[in-house]
Amino acid sequence: MRVLLVSFLCFITVSVKAQQVKVLDRGTNFPIENVTIYNDSKDKVVYTNKKGIADLSIFKPSDIISFNHLSCFEYEILKKELSKIGFVVYLTKKSERLNEIVLSASKGEETRSRIAEQIVVVAREEIKKIAPQTTADLLANLPGIKVQKTQFGGGSPVLRGMEANRVLLVVDGVRMNNAIYRAGHLQNSITISPNIIDRTEVIFGPSSVIYGSDALGGVIHYFTKTPKTSSNKQINTSYYSRFSSVNSEFTNEANIEIRNKKWASYTSVSYSKFGNLRMGKVRNHGFNNWGKVVEYSNNTNSYYNAIPVVNSNSNIQKNTGYKQTDILQKIAIPVSKKSNLIFNFQYSESSNINRFDKLNEYSDNELKFAEWYYGPQKRLLISSQLKVKPNKKWLQKGTITAAFQNIKESRVQRKFSSLNRSYRNENVAVWSLNGDFFVPLTKENNRILSYGFEGTYNKVNSNAYGKTLNVVGNTIIGFNDDFFVE
Repeated sequence: MRVLLVSFLCFITVSVKAQQVKVLDRGTNFPIENVTIYNDSKDKVVYTNKKGIADLSIFKPSDIISFNHLSCFEYEILKKELSKIGFVVYLTKKSERLNEIVLSASKGEETRSRIAEQIVVVAREEIKKIAPQTTADLLANLPGIKVQKTQFGGGSPVLRGMEANRVLLVVDGVRMNNAIYRAGHLQNSITISPNIIDRTEVIFGPSSVIYGSDALGGVIHYFTKTPKTSSNKQINTSYYSRFSSVNSEFTNEANIEIRNKKWASYTSVSYSKFGNLRMGKVRNHGFNNWGKVVEYSNNTNSYYNAIPVVNSNSNIQKNTGYKQTDILQKIAIPVSKKSNLIFNFQYSESSNINRFDKLNEYSDNELKFAEWYYGPQKRLLISSQLKVKPNKKWLQKGTITAAFQNIKESRVQRKFSSLNRSYRNENVAVWSLNGDFFVPLTKENNRILSYGFEGTYNKVNSNAYGKTLNVVGNTIIGFNDDFFVE
């Protein structure tokens, strides 16, 4: 009897807590008092107390409830969806949003209130809360962005129905899009570690006037962390480590920032190892075998198996793991009071990344591909950026960026019924130079003329070939012959 009573009291406690919601300020995490909470018909209204808590027991689970405060933007959510966010609602202050500085819309500093385009800005603190494993996961958490994934080690962002070479990726003022960007899905967004990003800005809709013709769907601009000078010498270090059980992820990132009066340096090295992704066991839709991986290919670059292998746990997505290393080195030098120079070095390299959808493609009820993977994706960026602020009538401020990039990609595939393995390798070197300048047209600086230039040169080396495997037992000892690949 005593056990039943305790269980009953615990059930009542949980039920009461599930009917309460807490409203916090997104910037400070402080509770917000007197938030008006109401349904669509506005016939049910409650208010938060000094602790930011309100009782929602008068609302139905199917009610769409609104959170409204004079100084904050309104927020709407289905009541039954509150459990997914832990019954905690964050409101954003209007003043913060309107006065927020945006860098991408005109390639210069603008307050959000002066920007006509739809734009999303996620800063360092918000990125920490999201804690994404990859930059593709970061984008997937932003409103209005869809991310297409054909394998775990990928992520092609979609803006307003457009993706690939119709969406411009930019990092620190340097365009990532190049001559080998195709119309199909692209995985280049993962080559920037989320651990080195200071802020990300996304512009929705055509931005061709500012950025060029490959910005039809929009612009995604990554700003990496930049060191700051100091009158006193400072050395700041940090280390970050994370484990995720869903895919046995191990991520380690270490950085050091050195601040001096005449120069500053920021160095970051991160390494991530992702295992095979684990699916959930519950399938409420009634299709009990949906998504299960019952068999898989265990072929590698040196191991040969003519038949698929039975998966001992069909909820494990075999061939989804990969590794990635990212290095960032930035040096900031204040040339004068009105100008500063930033040197930027970035390097990213992944292991082979299996294409999960192709390795699970069937033909005549049999797995089609024994091998289908992207070879190590390597990205090198070296740039120097000069920022000037002469504050003259003919020039208020300007930025000149010179950059060199080298990108290497490859695709390898082979069918189960064949010993022929095909290779497609691509290597592109990109030189770029761009400048952006701003001239005030009025004394109040409420009208500004912006102009600039940009030039890029792509040198592409692309080749495709095929080799026939020489196999002894289960070991690939070499190749017997070459063949032509289109």
